[in-house]
Amino acid sequence: MDKIKMQKDKLLKGIAALLLFTMICVPLKAQRYGTCVGLRGGNNGVGITVQHRVLPRTTIEPILNFNLNSASLTVLPQYHIPIIGKWFNYYVGAGPHLGYNYTLGFYGGATAIAGLEWKLPILRIQFSFDVKPAFHLYHPDNKYIGWHTGVSLRYVAISHRDLKKQERANRRANRKGIFKWWLF
Repeated sequence: MDKIKMQKDKLLKGIAALLLFTMICVPLKAQRYGTCVGLRGGNNGVGITVQHRVLPRTTIEPILNFNLNSASLTVLPQYHIPIIGKWFNYYVGAGPHLGYNYTLGFYGGATAIAGLEWKLPILRIQFSFDVKPAFHLYHPDNKYIGWHTGVSLRYVAISHRDLKKQERANRRANRKGIFKWWLF
């Protein structure tokens, strides 16, 4: 019983560390790049995905994945390379993952990702297809490599245009006229 409690504590601490890592990375350039939120489905279950642009051509994507016998959290920094214009590109990346198998216990390791992404700017929709090999540093079933493929459908919650508009409004609001020198 104590072993299960210790494993749960380790998983919760790991998830908290991954979320903290995500929150620390997001503010780096958050005011200039967009955020997409959506669903991911594939041969390893279904999940929730959030993709946030932190630098030019760089995003960070936490994926919370569920299937019948396990749940996992993966945080993937990704580098995007345009193929045709700025709406169709491929991406590669790697990051940590933590999971819990309901019958076997906890597992963790590193995950790589490579995929294609297509953005529909008029509809604010983004489609992606990816291959995501997982390399488990620890797995109770002695399974050290898992191959996952998936399709994601995301809604562009905050577009680049929205962020630019907000930036202009903030600049206008902060302007002081030549005769308003007494306002601080």
